[in-house]
Amino acid sequence: MLVPTMGVRVAGDTVHLQLELSNAGDTAVVLEFASTQRYDFGVEAETGESVWRWSADRMFGQVVGEERLAPGASLVYGEVWLATGRAGRWVAVGQVVSTNQPVELRTSFEVGG
Repeated sequence: MLVPTMGVRVAGDTVHLQLELSNAGDTAVVLEFASTQRYDFGVEAETGESVWRWSADRMFGQVVGEERLAPGASLVYGEVWLATGRAGRWVAVGQVVSTNQPVELRTSFEVGG
């Protein structure tokens, strides 16, 4: 059983995004992927408009792959968004782009002015 959690930590204009997948079951979980990309992060305005996506300027190999999570094991993915000049309330989106067990979590956060 996969248990996803997402954290956001704001330090000035730097926003640290972290997505963790933990296997809380007693058997291994296999995540299948259609490319070398495993995760993605985005930031949206409260209106739903996308303002940043980690994968936007990246290329990923078209190689099928998998990640195996043993019981009690976790995968942790993290990235940083530089919110320079973008004070306000935002929504962080974290995704595991698995074809057989996709995950998407959202959480609101605020960048000070």
